[in-house]
Amino acid sequence: MSNGDMYQDDGQYMANKSIYYDALVSLMTARKSYVSGGQTMSVDNHGLLKSVRFGKDAMTANDLGTSATRTEGLGVIIGNDPKLQLNDSDKMTLDMGAAHKNQKYRAVILTTRDGLATFNSDQAPTAWTNDQGTLTFSNQEINGQDNTQIRGVANPQVSGYLAVWVPVGASDNQDARTAATATENHDGKVLHSNAALDSNLIYEGFSNFQPKATTHDELTNVVIAKNADVFNNWGITSFEMAPQYRSSGDHTFLDSTIDNGYAFTDRYDLGFNTPTKYGTDGDLRAAIQALHHANMQVMADVVDNQVYNLSGKEVVSATRAGVYGNDDATGFGTQLYVTNSVGGGQYQEKYAGQYLEALKAKYPDLFEGKAYDYWYKNYANDGSNPYYTLSHGDRESIPADVAIKQWSAKYMNGTNVLGNGMGYVLKDWHNGQYFKLDGDKSTLPQI
Repeated sequence: MSNGDMYQDDGQYMANKSIYYDALVSLMTARKSYVSGGQTMSVDNHGLLKSVRFGKDAMTANDLGTSATRTEGLGVIIGNDPKLQLNDSDKMTLDMGAAHKNQKYRAVILTTRDGLATFNSDQAPTAWTNDQGTLTFSNQEINGQDNTQIRGVANPQVSGYLAVWVPVGASDNQDARTAATATENHDGKVLHSNAALDSNLIYEGFSNFQPKATTHDELTNVVIAKNADVFNNWGITSFEMAPQYRSSGDHTFLDSTIDNGYAFTDRYDLGFNTPTKYGTDGDLRAAIQALHHANMQVMADVVDNQVYNLSGKEVVSATRAGVYGNDDATGFGTQLYVTNSVGGGQYQEKYAGQYLEALKAKYPDLFEGKAYDYWYKNYANDGSNPYYTLSHGDRESIPADVAIKQWSAKYMNGTNVLGNGMGYVLKDWHNGQYFKLDGDKSTLPQI
């Protein structure tokens, strides 16, 4: 879930709700309370996508489950045809499973002519499953209840159709999620698909174009700390913070104009002394503590590729590459080029390398040299006909006693085009020899 879906950018952080806010909150809280167990998905002959979760302890439609299954599970109907119109004889069904036969369901979300209607309690339109556990819908309202028929609409919230149904009778604090285990896996896999992963919900907690705060209380991290319990109630398990770096602020392109935490010079300046767009280092610590206290994981938006506006220059050897990473057929080949690749800032000078020994002790394999094979995606210069080739790489070991107090070209794999021209460092194009001033060894163009 993204903050940009929940809130508008025409006010301070979390100040102005979007038109989708109520529906998204209803979906997230329903997910927390009802989504578990097995799943089926299909598209019917009306083009409607049907997704059903059966509830805990029921992995298939035939499983009877347990007492917990009865009040869990969720059915979703989605269509993208705003002109959808069922015939009088047409039926649309949601097979909620044998565990839910002869059961009363209620709406979480229904499509209306003007938008979406949301319901966060059992005081909502209802429908019953039959003795097979099937909910049935048509082009007619169910027992005269508004908006319970299926029809396509076109409005600012819906282009087509959306409905969500859950069992009646769940307690207010029902939580259908599966907690993550503390057991370590040693099978070499990074990702394990299971019920705990399925229960995880990440919230991207920022928007690039949020206006800058006018008071301390409006700062993003201050507002996050105050609303940690709100995020937890929605069912958020992992909160992704904005990139907390101080943008360079030179206003030469978008990121350094809106100060969104990208395009920074000093990646160690997290709001020391004066706040970034999101707050001070103290505000950041308070936000992290509040989120942890509310049982959420905190994720950092680590920006590895946007060190920007370094003030020091150096001459490097460079080859022009195209937008797809290929060497451009410019005819220049590898040339000497002047880059802004030296610098960093006072906090990089102060803090760089401070935790290298601790990191090596905890993650020793990150520092070890390795040989590995990988697939490389190739493109033509115009981006067409991508294909993969198997490549081999060798990673050198990383010394834990060398701190990068200042950037230079040897730590980087490239730079943006700086507008100097490939011939900015002068040379004799007939023999490829560069001109230089070096006492008696100077090489200058012949007049």
